Amino acid sequence: MIETVAFYILDMIYSVIPGGSMQHIEKIESELKKIRRWHLVPGKNNILKSLEQIIKKHEAIHSVIDGFFTPGDDNCKSDMQSSGVLIITSERGLFIRSDNPSEYLSVDAGDMRGISFTRGYAGLKLNIEADGERCCFVTHASEAEIRNIIGADVVTEDLDGKPQAPPSGQREALKPAPPVIPVPPEPEAPAPRNEIAAETKGEAETDAEESEVEQETIEEVMEAINKLIGMKKVKDEINSYINFIKIRKERENRGLPVTPLSLHAVFYGPPGTGKTTIARLVGRVYKALGLLAKGHLVETDRAGLVAGYVGQTAVKTDELVQSAVDGVLFIDEAYSLIPEHEGNDFGREAVDTILKRMEDMRNRFAVIVGGYPDEMERFINANPGLKSRFSRYFYFDHYNPEELMAIFNIFVNDVRFVLEEEAVRKAQDLFGYFYARRDRSFGNGRFSRNVFEKIVQNQADRLSSLRELNDELLCGIKPEDIPEVSDFSDEQFA
Repeated sequence: MIETVAFYILDMIYSVIPGGSMQHIEKIESELKKIRRWHLVPGKNNILKSLEQIIKKHEAIHSVIDGFFTPGDDNCKSDMQSSGVLIITSERGLFIRSDNPSEYLSVDAGDMRGISFTRGYAGLKLNIEADGERCCFVTHASEAEIRNIIGADVVTEDLDGKPQAPPSGQREALKPAPPVIPVPPEPEAPAPRNEIAAETKGEAETDAEESEVEQETIEEVMEAINKLIGMKKVKDEINSYINFIKIRKERENRGLPVTPLSLHAVFYGPPGTGKTTIARLVGRVYKALGLLAKGHLVETDRAGLVAGYVGQTAVKTDELVQSAVDGVLFIDEAYSLIPEHEGNDFGREAVDTILKRMEDMRNRFAVIVGGYPDEMERFINANPGLKSRFSRYFYFDHYNPEELMAIFNIFVNDVRFVLEEEAVRKAQDLFGYFYARRDRSFGNGRFSRNVFEKIVQNQADRLSSLRELNDELLCGIKPEDIPEVSDFSDEQFA
């Protein structure tokens, strides 16, 4: 059952046992450090502190799987989803939330039978119901890895919800596997992709050529949004915005007066923080809510709007706007359209053209502008038309070291790399170092990509002298493969 522990009472009990609490936490920490995936878990310190109270003194920790935990829901549809961890012990399975470790689901070994898996684009879903309590756990770990750890009589469903027969020779429920040298599992399905990672890879360019975004419910879109790494404040603001739209629509259906609705928004914050990804998802939100017919994204910047001769900019901009009708036009670094210093510049012609189309084709497309905070404030205030049409502002903050590591792990899992324990620690230290010294140009997700690319090159240099290679060598990452601080120039840092 889901339990909330009165930690302060237990702390008092432990405090009167000489050395008891210290020995217990050291034992837990020692067991966790031996498990590779523990180093991938966000919020480890909070979870570790809670485990001191949750784990019994005679209870041994065998395995850890990182993912997303949704209590009270066996289909991962709840908006309460947060990062979490599945910990297999000698007695039970613990599903723990990273942001609130005091809220967890404890499933006894005998109750772990009959768990269902569903393969989805967000990852592998574990749908659990035990002793009347429900939860859903989504992980990027492979099905083979999960089966090896849980060993439950599992039914697997494909993306259409059709059951697939479990493999033969099922093991007893919750029979923990002994510690093994980590080797990359055989892929059973294409690895799930995180949209932020895709954006940092330069793969999220534009879907203007697509006629339509696939039809989906608002719950499905929000599920995709909530699974993104970090961005808690942005997620909360989008959820609040959706609530406003829903209530407004209900009032409209009942013939009640409604407040004006603007589809346009300002995204401001440092680079590499997922602004393009969220703009694409906002388009899907608008389509799911019936506000836009297609919901596709057209991404551009100054170069895509401004021409080199008088009179051509308006034509070029208008063509781009037409391609965004029934969808979203995302203008990155929009402030470059209005230079800080006055003078003749074709960028202002582009802005005037966009403003006219926003009025002429009201509610036919959305304009989202993005860039650095100070520059975006100057941009919006430079033209009264801009200030009146943009009423929604979303701030994208830097990713913290744990989030940078989580994005990095997506790149790692995509190519089935396995990092040695010391390599994991070295990578964590690297992200912590640069995060502490970040400025507004810090690349965030792009920096995670840069670290990964350097690791790929360093490993290739190390392996090139070997005569014989095998899968374990090709997938293994050693501490010496992790780049040093001095390997990053100012340009690469951004």
